[in-house]
Amino acid sequence: MKKLHGVSVCLLYLQTYLYLVSGESFIYQAGEPATLPCGVSPPGDIEWKKDGERLLKTGKSKSFGIAMKDKAEQQRFSVSENTNNLTISKLFFSDSGKYTCQRNAESQTVQLLVLQVEAVPSMTLLASENLILTLKYPPGTSPKVSWWKSREKIADGPNLKKDNVQIEDRGAYKVQVDMGNGLKKDFDLRIEVSGNVSRL
Repeated sequence: MKKLHGVSVCLLYLQTYLYLVSGESFIYQAGEPATLPCGVSPPGDIEWKKDGERLLKTGKSKSFGIAMKDKAEQQRFSVSENTNNLTISKLFFSDSGKYTCQRNAESQTVQLLVLQVEAVPSMTLLASENLILTLKYPPGTSPKVSWWKSREKIADGPNLKKDNVQIEDRGAYKVQVDMGNGLKKDFDLRIEVSGNVSRL
């Protein structure tokens, strides 16, 4: 019996609120780096916070917050000496939140939303298996989602279900995400199906 497991594709949506043009966004696939703009004029020591809790503080007394005690987590985050921008080397769904770059009374806050597509049992299937694709998004957001194959819309909503998949179901799929306020993004998935089982 084939073991079920999840395969994830993550996307990043970044909307800035202070110092930057409203609605600016950045979208990435899982595993790619993301850079969050600081907006606080260099040089000088700064502090980066996530949802009000310290991530890290730069300078001679560089330190990490409680959530960053793990060395693997510390290695994912770095700050540019020239711009104070925060780089996350590999994005996870849990990275969603409000990030603030601060020096004394000067600060800038950006919101990072990581979207994740889960595939069960996976994006590589045997003919006759059932497939469920689900778009996960952070609490407090309600994007409009549509699923496409070969330029044809096949479903609306955060879930796409295909029962008894066959060879003809393999190929490139597109997910269209509308976050509102004119912020939209398309991204691609690929489903592989092997075997030759006829539909019942």
